[in-house]
Amino acid sequence: MANYEVKDIRNIALIGHGSSGKTSLGDAMLFAAKATKRLGSVDEGTSTFDYEADEIDKKISIDSSIAFCNWQGKEINIIDTPGYPDFVSQVISSLAAVDIALVEISAVDGIQINTRKVWQLAKDNGNCTAIVVTKMDGDNINVEELLESIHETFGKECVPLNLPKGSGSDFKGVAKVLHLETSDDVIGDITKINEQVIEAVVAVDDDLMEKYLEGETIDDEKLHVCFRQSMKEASLTPIFFCSSRKGEGVKEILNTIAEFFPSPETFEKTGFKDIDSGEEIKIDPSLDSAFSAQVFKSVIDPFVGKLSYFRVFSGKIDEGEQHLCNSRTEKREKVSHFYKMFGKEQKLIETAMAGDILAVPKLEDVEISDTLCIDKTHGKFDEIKFPTPMVSLALMPKGKGIEHKVSAALTKLASEDKAFVVSHDLETNDLVVTGASSLHLKIMIERMKNRFDIEVDTKPPKIPYKETITGKAEAKYKHKKQSGGHGQYGDVQIRIEPLERGAGFVFKNSIVGGSIPSQYIPAVEKGMKEVLNKGFLCGHPMVDFQVDLFYGSFHAVDSSEAAFKIAGVKALQEAFTNANPVLLEPVVNIEVVIPGEFMGEISGNLSGRRGRIQGMDAIGDMQVVKASVPMAEITNYESELKSITGGQGSYTMEFSHYDVVLQHIADAIIKSEKQEAEHHEK
Repeated sequence: MANYEVKDIRNIALIGHGSSGKTSLGDAMLFAAKATKRLGSVDEGTSTFDYEADEIDKKISIDSSIAFCNWQGKEINIIDTPGYPDFVSQVISSLAAVDIALVEISAVDGIQINTRKVWQLAKDNGNCTAIVVTKMDGDNINVEELLESIHETFGKECVPLNLPKGSGSDFKGVAKVLHLETSDDVIGDITKINEQVIEAVVAVDDDLMEKYLEGETIDDEKLHVCFRQSMKEASLTPIFFCSSRKGEGVKEILNTIAEFFPSPETFEKTGFKDIDSGEEIKIDPSLDSAFSAQVFKSVIDPFVGKLSYFRVFSGKIDEGEQHLCNSRTEKREKVSHFYKMFGKEQKLIETAMAGDILAVPKLEDVEISDTLCIDKTHGKFDEIKFPTPMVSLALMPKGKGIEHKVSAALTKLASEDKAFVVSHDLETNDLVVTGASSLHLKIMIERMKNRFDIEVDTKPPKIPYKETITGKAEAKYKHKKQSGGHGQYGDVQIRIEPLERGAGFVFKNSIVGGSIPSQYIPAVEKGMKEVLNKGFLCGHPMVDFQVDLFYGSFHAVDSSEAAFKIAGVKALQEAFTNANPVLLEPVVNIEVVIPGEFMGEISGNLSGRRGRIQGMDAIGDMQVVKASVPMAEITNYESELKSITGGQGSYTMEFSHYDVVLQHIADAIIKSEKQEAEHHEK
């Protein structure tokens, strides 16, 4: 057994905008708790959390990373998360594994774009939240303005638990607010803020609130009980000030986490449901209850193999119990060892118990979001919801005969990141990867090279155009060839007409009187179907039309299936060409979420992309523009939206329908694709 109990565990995630100091705070917490012998540094490449080669090189967090420390007898599991929205899937999965989210705000830069986004993610997930103002040793800091900004953005329930003693080069620690530690160099009215904090704390107890308003002093023990309750109910969001580089204010954060933040024993996990009925099952985080855990992260370790990271929500399991049951597959998975992760290092442990965040190796059929139970499954956690990836690239292997290696490497990378999707477009024959952003895809392609020694070229994926007709036509074609011996003879007459969108291809046999023997008719249909994916305009699939075979002739000796197959194809080509053929393009429905100030510019931009505005809506203080836009017009939309909104906009899209391309645009597409085809032939 571990040397701690469930009530002693604290699970926290460090979240915030990029470069707000999350990783540095995590390293400072480990160093303060003597979990590391030296203070890790992102700039020097010695951070416990940022250990991947690309993270060290770029000096940013790309993956979530886990370490732990013990402070005042409390086992604190810390998950450091990336700050750039390109890697938001790592934040989402981490929040699903913890009870507490520490939102970092740089004292120098203030509240930024992704600060708001990750705050909302934590609230939506039901996490207990606190705010840490980092980099108090930076320049040009205005504490009063920052606090006002926090109140306006996140609410008046955000109150400082300490105040800084000086700032910039003069920052030399913090003063306690709750217990009113006065000092001449404290920034802010500590007495006034002390009153605000006590009011926020005792608000969870009507009797205490009444006594406080009547002027009675509330003793510390009762204050502490109310503090824990207010944290659990999210009626209070503590604010801390610190400098990770100096180590000032870090121990005060650890003290509060250990003393007041909820343990897994008191934090109520929801979203666990009966597999058959779908009814909610209340999680009992005690060791005596049935074992349940959820996988939130997957890593392909070069030495251990696949590592599945999971959070235990109830019960316990010893290393000697050799199997876990996967609720998704209903298969029993063999367990070899449990590891407690410390950055890239692994500590072998004997027991996995409620509250633990651990990793288990070589569960090959286990994926992110999977529920693990003992033997027979009794419930299943809701799947972790990730945003739909929007940005795509087509990949071309550098080198022949390595397609299977590329596919295997991409599959492994996709198993680690639910925002990275690999697909094979059957219509264009492209190998396509889709991610959260261009940066996200660039990082994944670099990882394929560094990890698997595989290089690829990239290009925008082909737009899956289609061809159809808008008019009717008839055609007759006689295939006749004599070259000694048996000749070739097949004669067909067809009518062609358009069908409604989505109908595909329909072949109709209207032959009467045996003008074409029945044994040759399937050959006519087969020949036509074989060329449907090689359209006559510019090689795209032909759809949504009907061919009616109504007349023909045959030769008793020279006719054959092959002859009628050729005749059918030639007749189809002539009829299709004469039936007003058009190019179809995919159209998507897009929803763009932006601050209201960009409404006009975004609407105009979408209209300029041949988009049709379908409506507008609001989500909180953000505006939503809904439109239908041709897919070809938004292949670079991510970068332009980022440019217009300064990175404050986001969007989602889904396929809607196919529509006819305007003639002048279609002519340009056809000309370009014919030139490309001629180039490849040469």
